[in-house]
Amino acid sequence: MSEEKNNNSNNIDEEIKETEKTEEIKEVVTETKIENIEPAEPIDIFKNNDNTEVKEDKENKEDGEESVKDTPNPQKPAKPPKTPKPPREKKVKSGGGFGESIFGIGIILGIITVVTVFILAVINSLTAPVIAQKLQEEKEESIFSLFGESAEYEILTGFEDIYSNFSAPVTEVMAVKDKKSQQFLGYCVTVTPKGFGGKIIMLVAVNPNATVKDTRILSMSETAGQGTKIDTESWFRKQFDHKANNIKHVKKEPSPGENEIQTIAGATVSSRAFLNGVNAALDAVGEIVKTHVTTNITDDEEDIDEDIDDEETDENVSETEFETETEGDINE
Repeated sequence: MSEEKNNNSNNIDEEIKETEKTEEIKEVVTETKIENIEPAEPIDIFKNNDNTEVKEDKENKEDGEESVKDTPNPQKPAKPPKTPKPPREKKVKSGGGFGESIFGIGIILGIITVVTVFILAVINSLTAPVIAQKLQEEKEESIFSLFGESAEYEILTGFEDIYSNFSAPVTEVMAVKDKKSQQFLGYCVTVTPKGFGGKIIMLVAVNPNATVKDTRILSMSETAGQGTKIDTESWFRKQFDHKANNIKHVKKEPSPGENEIQTIAGATVSSRAFLNGVNAALDAVGEIVKTHVTTNITDDEEDIDEDIDDEETDENVSETEFETETEGDINE
């Protein structure tokens, strides 16, 4: 029995040794195959025009696949290197010509400005007389509509120094009278108050008692539909009739007083400009009337003094003649 057990153990040891040898042989064979495997060549996709090269590439691929299957850790084929893009060249701006430099641009803009101003000046010189003539015609028509067709006017001079002392600039003051009867009808004053859109040229007709008779607007640049209401809204202009100087304004109700007017909603600036023009015209007429009255009184006093002197001279002459005649009679 003991012999059989020994034989069995010997057989087992021999089998184990044979198994270990077989595994060692397999490891050696595997290492040998791995060492003999060559890495696959990279495929050039740009050189496949020839059919022969394509076939060889296919065969190489198949051999590579078989070797990869046989090996436990196959190596991946290397990718073709990427060709780097050439760097972009930066465009360097040159100094440019005369027109591209700051100095040149400044000179060009200066020339354009000078030419534009010259053209505008020429246009203004050509159109200014026409505009002035048209404005004069409109002024005469307005005077006739304010004082009647038989009216005639005379521009008063010598008062230009006081025209800038009022709430709005006064351009001229005209004395108006009836052409047939020579009756004095009043004054017509041209004023230019500053409105929302610029200068307003207007006429103010003044009665002989220095109250407002009527008004007319010759030219303005106020906002259409808002500021222009000072001309189109007759109720606004009617408020000034028969009012004296220093007229006040109110915005809303209660209704304005005796020497007050109500401004137009949405056109307050234009309304105040119109009011300033009327007040300036009344103030100018007031100053002129004072000057006329003072001048007339002075002239009358001088005339009276001259008359008195003449009378005294006549009396002295008469007394001298009387004395001379009396002495002659006595001598006789």
